[in-house]
Amino acid sequence: MWLYKRSKGFTLVELLVVLVLIGIFSSLVFVSVVGGILRSEENRFIQSFTQTLIRARSASLGRGEAVRFFIDGESRTFCVEGLK
Repeated sequence: MWLYKRSKGFTLVELLVVLVLIGIFSSLVFVSVVGGILRSEENRFIQSFTQTLIRARSASLGRGEAVRFFIDGESRTFCVEGLK
C-alpha cells in the first residue's frame, strides 16, 4: 500500500500563478493612478484657462479696450496681453 505524504508547502506553479496575478493587478493600479494624475493636471489647466478668459473678458469690458489672447501650441502655453 502506498502512503502519500501531503506536502505543507506551495508548488512552483502555484507560486508563479500568484506572481503573475500580483503583476497584473499592480499594473492595473499603476495605469489607474497615472490616468488620475493626468486627468487632475488637465482639470487644473482647464480651470486656469477659463479663469484667465473670464478675467480678460471682464477687464476688456471694464476698460473698454481690446485684450489679446495668445495660444502657443508648441509649448502648450497661453497668455493674455493687456490683462493686469
